[in-house]
Amino acid sequence: MSYIELQDQLDAVSPPGHWLERGYMLGEMSDDFIRTAMAGYLKLPAGAKRSALMIAPFGGAIADVPPEASSAGNRSSRYWCVILVGFDLASRDAAVKWAEELHVALKPFSVGRYTNTLEGTVDTKLIYSSNLLTRLEALKAKWDPLNVFHHNHNIKPAAAGAKPAN
Repeated sequence: MSYIELQDQLDAVSPPGHWLERGYMLGEMSDDFIRTAMAGYLKLPAGAKRSALMIAPFGGAIADVPPEASSAGNRSSRYWCVILVGFDLASRDAAVKWAEELHVALKPFSVGRYTNTLEGTVDTKLIYSSNLLTRLEALKAKWDPLNVFHHNHNIKPAAAGAKPAN
């Protein structure tokens, strides 16, 4: 299945509305992970029935691309676990609480993060290797030295005179 086909499968369960995503990269899918994920998912609040716990295979062809070839980190992870919660405004607090609690419960099984499921201030070391982060900071310093585009999961420009890793 291609990545586009995988993404298309989400259309039916993710209509327009209020959504929250959280997630981790996994090195393996252990029995403990499955038990923890199922126990957490079964606590899904009533107002969040458009939600899913998606576990997608990673690695494979993704891992064939050398880490320095793109900005995507964690290419050697075997799975991507995504907590996807859709809710109406009346159920917002319960839905967000559920997603955050499940996110915390699954953290011990993670080997990193993927940029699509990040929130707030993020430790970029969970996403990028030090060499890749240094290269991205150098690119940011060249193309956005004033950090105008900082509303995303930001990579700050390298300090003046910093040398990119080879």
